[in-house]
Amino acid sequence: MGREIVLVLESGREIAAPVRHGMLYDHTGEDWPRCSLLITHFRGWTHEPEKRDASSARHYFGRSAEIGAGTIDLPSENLSTWRRVGDVSEIFYDRAGTKAPGYFRHRFHKPRGLWKVIFFFKGRAAKDPVVLYKTKGAYRLELPKGCMIDDRGIAVP
Repeated sequence: MGREIVLVLESGREIAAPVRHGMLYDHTGEDWPRCSLLITHFRGWTHEPEKRDASSARHYFGRSAEIGAGTIDLPSENLSTWRRVGDVSEIFYDRAGTKAPGYFRHRFHKPRGLWKVIFFFKGRAAKDPVVLYKTKGAYRLELPKGCMIDDRGIAVP
């Protein structure tokens, strides 16, 4: 989803992920919880991803985007193995590709435009905190149940 990630906690403290980290999202929820963003280091970067991976990436980054692939060590999904860092108020990240490139700022629980209506009906996702966790070299941004992430990025909360 992005790179050059900076998280702002409710306390005002800023946490910048290491430069080689990227933000990952599994829209299917098969390999990683759907409302959980993983921020971790990529290894073995190549410009030859598998076809199924390239298709999802092209949908998010754009048809003419240069798509690559890498590997990660997937940490445990069990939150008890993670250390809670704090509640997050906003996130900044750079998005590559051709569909919607650029540096994005997303304020959690502060919808704009039409999203205000959707946000109103999302219930729990509109109220529960966004929590940052950390474990050996990786961060995990836990969004509330009912989150919405689409090809433009984080929509709700």
